[in-house]
Amino acid sequence: MYKSNWQNLCEKLDHRTSNIKLWKPAKQIDNLKPSKEETNAIISDNGHVSVDAREAAEALAQHYPNESRLAFSSSDKHLVRVTRDQIKSCWDRSVDNSMLISPYPY
Repeated sequence: MYKSNWQNLCEKLDHRTSNIKLWKPAKQIDNLKPSKEETNAIISDNGHVSVDAREAAEALAQHYPNESRLAFSSSDKHLVRVTRDQIKSCWDRSVDNSMLISPYPY
């Protein structure tokens, strides 16, 4: 009887099955009461699952600095220098009659 129930359950599962439908039978097998708390596990590159909030925070702190670094090519760096120099040269020029002096040009 248990084997046929297990087979019926497994036949209904696929990649679109929600987490609740997966964990509810697993917790029943383990005789645990399903909790109402929703959690998102943090899994490191080596497959380690964080067990508490501090460990999850440390894993994220190590991960995001590596992901947020931007890789600039030499042409990008050249464009930044040229643009910066043009902006600085505009600041250095004195303009007597400029519409940019007035906060609301007509």
